[in-house]
Amino acid sequence: MVITSPMSVDFQNNATYGDCWVVKVNTGAEGTLTQTVGQNPFGNTYSVGQDEAGSYQATVTFTAVSK
Repeated sequence: MVITSPMSVDFQNNATYGDCWVVKVNTGAEGTLTQTVGQNPFGNTYSVGQDEAGSYQATVTFTAVSK
């Protein structure tokens, strides 16, 4: 994940959302967040013997929480 200043980012285990990236806008009114999603599976999330070949889809959810 790449963000622009003055925003900052931190990975944490949130009591409500579980493991997540927390992006803080800080004093800014706008910024850019770039999230790259790769094509290789994480370990133990794909089984050659059980998962069929083909295209797969992922959903990336962003939630904005005002404080």
